[in-house]
Parts: sequence; C-alpha cells; structure tokens
Amino acid sequence: MDYPEIIAYLNDDCTPQEKEAVEQWRSANADNERMFNNIRQVWEASIQKVESENPDIGQAWKQVRSQTTGKQIKKINWSRRISGIAAVLLLGLVAYLSQPWWIPVKMEEVITQNEGIPTQVSLPDGSSVWLNKHSKLVFPKKFKGRERVVELSGEAFFDVQRNESKPFSIKTAEAQVKVLGTSFDVMAYPDSSIVRVQVNSGRVALSSIEAEQDSLILSKGEEGFYEKNERRLEKANILQANRIAWKTRILEFNNTSIAEAIPLIQDIYQVRLELANIDIGNCRFSATFDDEPLENILETMSTLFEIKTAQKQSNSYTLSGQGCPK
Repeated sequence: MDYPEIIAYLNDDCTPQEKEAVEQWRSANADNERMFNNIRQVWEASIQKVESENPDIGQAWKQVRSQTTGKQIKKINWSRRISGIAAVLLLGLVAYLSQPWWIPVKMEEVITQNEGIPTQVSLPDGSSVWLNKHSKLVFPKKFKGRERVVELSGEAFFDVQRNESKPFSIKTAEAQVKVLGTSFDVMAYPDSSIVRVQVNSGRVALSSIEAEQDSLILSKGEEGFYEKNERRLEKANILQANRIAWKTRILEFNNTSIAEAIPLIQDIYQVRLELANIDIGNCRFSATFDDEPLENILETMSTLFEIKTAQKQSNSYTLSGQGCPK
C-alpha cells in the first residue's frame, strides 16, 4: 500500500473502492495495522499543526496597517504560507516513515505448553490475560495509535481495561473480537474449526477478518461462534457452564453423567481416568467444585455410587464398581 493512498483515505478523498482496498490491507495483518496507525498519528499531528498556524487574517492585517502608516504595504499571502507549512510537514512525515527504527515495533510474545495452570499476562494498558495451554499471545510493549491490538492463537481469558477512545481488538488467523472494556474468553486454536467467544461482562463484537462489518454482538452471559470452513457467525442457544473452568477451576455438574464429566476433569487436572466398568459412565450427579483437589471430586463419586479409585501412576487413576443402568 502506497503512502498517497493512505493519506487520501485519511482525508476522506478516495473512492469507495479505494477505501475498501485500504481497509482490507489494514486487516490483513498486525504489521499493516501498525504501519497505518503510525502514518495516521503523524498525519493528524500535521493537520493540527497547520490549523494552529492558521491566523486571524483580518486581525493580522489591522496590526500591519497600524504599524506601517505611510509605508507601502504588501499583503501577506497566508494561504501560501499555510500550504508551505503543510508541505514541510508532509516532508517531515515522509522522513519519519523512512526511518528504519519506526518499523520494528517492539513486541512481546508469550507461549504456553501443556501446563495445568493458566499463565497470567499483564498488558501495557493494565488489562490482564490468562492463557490456556498450547496458546500464544503477541502484543506490543506499548499501545500506540487509536487502537489496542493483540494477536492470539489458542485460548485466553481477557479482562480488559475500559477506554472508549482506544478500543481493544484480538486478532486470530480467521476472526477478530473488538471490545471497549469487558471480560470474556476467546478460543481460537489453529486445528479447531471454530473460533468461540464467551462473554462474562460487557459487550463484544465477533467478526471474520474478511468481513469486519458483519459482526455478531455478544452481551454478558452469551456465547458466539465463527465457523471457519463455512465462514458463518452463530450465537449459541445454551451457554456452557464449564467453558472457562480451565481459568476459574470451578466445575459445575447438573445431572451430568460421569462419562460426560471425565474429559473435563482430565483436562483441568491433567490426569487420566479409566473406567473398569463402562456402566460407571452412566451414573449421573449434581455438584459444584470450587478449585478443589482432585481427590475431593473422586471421593464424591465414590460416596454417591460406591466407586473404588485406584491410582495406577502419579497422574493415572482407575475407577471400578457396579455402575448404573442406562
């Protein structure tokens, strides 16, 4: 993207097609967006400078007249003066953009592996992020321009500081989430066919990278999906209670079968649970565990259904017993 095209966009002096081309270029990747914000920041400063130099021509002429009685007076061409200022500032803009030091914006990158405990990250604006396992977060050391933009691969829970003049955006490979200030969970693993967002407070807008204008607005307690293959946005009908249990470590089971509970327990506690009798999976229970040890959960199952637990290894257990009929 050439500088004149960007400047025309900033001046609202371009065709709809040219405007769309700039916006597509901006949304293509974070580097383009950073470049655009740098150009816009300097250009706006240039405009403000020109406006500050624009004097009251009538008042200036009166002052000149009063100080030059009897002398030949040459009226100043202020429009030419302002044009000169703009030209100088534009040259300064070009010089600024040509400097090699502005291009590599200092970035931070946090990558998590297979840890069972979320990794907490503090962003430059005071926002907090908790990263789930196998996730990556990329963000600048300092947010510049009019937006706060981070990149996510994997899953993270965001608690964003509110700043209406500087919206917060999370970009993934296929979708993006825009907010002002709220808390929410974003799941965007590369090998998953969906990007999922669950909102705990505030409101967010979920959209695809290609069609930012077609967004799905989600409020507190709502969940939305972007289906990558079909390029479709959809709001969930039923909110999953344990969707962010990886971060809160609060498990809520409501008439849940042991077979349904086991995958979640394994994921949260990084263990393997095996059923010696498949009928154990049919047993249903209701309980809430607030960051409790795994032993408490296993003991609850044992008390309710006479299940015996045998530890095979440090992170592997076998559950045996009569079980429950279907």
